[in-house]
Amino acid sequence: SGQFDADAAVGVHTRKNLYSAFVVGNWAPLADLDITAAAAFDATDVKLGDENPDGALNGDHHYTRLNPSLGATWHLTRPLALFAQYSESSRAPTPVELTCANPDDPCLLPNGFVSDPPLKQVVTHTIEAGLRYTSPTLRAAAAFFNSDNRNDILFITNGQLSTQGYFSNVGDTVRRGVEIGGNWAFLPRWSFGLQYTYLDALFKQDFLVNSPNHPLRDPNDPDAAAPETQQVRSGNRIPLTPRHLAKANLEWRNERYGLGLEAQGRSNARYRGDEANVDTGTVPGYVVFGVYGDWKPIPSTVLFARVSNLFDRDTATFGVYGDAGEVLGAAYANERRFVGPGAPREFSVGLRVEF
Repeated sequence: SGQFDADAAVGVHTRKNLYSAFVVGNWAPLADLDITAAAAFDATDVKLGDENPDGALNGDHHYTRLNPSLGATWHLTRPLALFAQYSESSRAPTPVELTCANPDDPCLLPNGFVSDPPLKQVVTHTIEAGLRYTSPTLRAAAAFFNSDNRNDILFITNGQLSTQGYFSNVGDTVRRGVEIGGNWAFLPRWSFGLQYTYLDALFKQDFLVNSPNHPLRDPNDPDAAAPETQQVRSGNRIPLTPRHLAKANLEWRNERYGLGLEAQGRSNARYRGDEANVDTGTVPGYVVFGVYGDWKPIPSTVLFARVSNLFDRDTATFGVYGDAGEVLGAAYANERRFVGPGAPREFSVGLRVEF
């Protein structure tokens, strides 16, 4: 555009140092029972140096935590095993999150940062349990998982632009569900694989957000979003997290050749900015197909090819609110939903050499 906004100019130097030490031990109290215990100590330092005279971005943040884990595997029979695990993990805020954490001065990602109020590190407590079956023709597993995140970090839109806002600790969230998967060699050269995940990703605490570009408008003030778009309740779904994810493949293979058909899909998801779950529109789900093959002309050398999104289906993998009228004119003033398109049909070939 030939325009330069001097107030948005940013110069910041960041350094992130991560120190970690861990210990792990295994114990077999019974012939069919294995127990594994571990602990990891993580220390993270995030230093921010503002290259502008005001020094608003200067910061020195320190995070430490001891993360334990305990797991067990019980072999019920030779092919069938029961497993369970409890683990804890932590994530320190990134420099980008720390330099865009002031709700009173939202920044323009990715090119505008503001002062850096401290954020708490995210701590995750995970429980997983399930069954595994292993035989010469069938490998399968089914598991339940529950991950509780304490002090989860969310980008809160706060401005007329879809990229204007700030990062904030919004309290506790949970991601729980079921995973089922396996591979079945049902004929000498044929196999079928399937992976399915049911995911329930929810906020666990009430909090307020500001979503100025939400499609649901205030009937008394069309320039503002409806009041109900601001109140997030415990149990609301986390945006951009589909409830169902799946992929499958059918493959034929011999000593030198391999051919396969694959499919992957996901269900719909809520737009970023609809944390209150009041929009009737969602980012649509999709299923796309692909084909692939490989040929081993000589030992240790493989020539492979793949066609992704075989039928060139239009898909969306991301969704956010914005004001289309600012770019496209008054005719689009009521259009508030923006999507990130998925990849179109793609052809690829390659050569892999193993030595």
